[in-house]
Amino acid sequence: MRKHEIPRKKKSETRLFVIFSLRSLASTAIGAIFGTVIGMMISMVIESQVVMYSIIGFVAFIGFLIGTIPVFYIPIFPFTKSVQGMYLNEVVVKYLNYKRKRSLKVIKKGE
Repeated sequence: MRKHEIPRKKKSETRLFVIFSLRSLASTAIGAIFGTVIGMMISMVIESQVVMYSIIGFVAFIGFLIGTIPVFYIPIFPFTKSVQGMYLNEVVVKYLNYKRKRSLKVIKKGE
């Protein structure tokens, strides 16, 4: 599993911003877009803006987690051993490719 190297020579907030990557920003934005669509549909029924904004924030947070959290090995779930250390978005993409092709073989065009 990869570790984030936090530079010690940076000052104050800069150390925090080094942890966040373009991947986490993109997955948060995609989550916010989905949350906006879902929140608008639900706010039409309930007629509450607070519910809409809380749904947007929750789904954006889920998107952030999908983009930044690696999968850990959990002995209770045996499938986590084969995907240990991979990010959740990579696991989802591999699962979708498997469902589409029914094969785990990866063929690169350069080879």
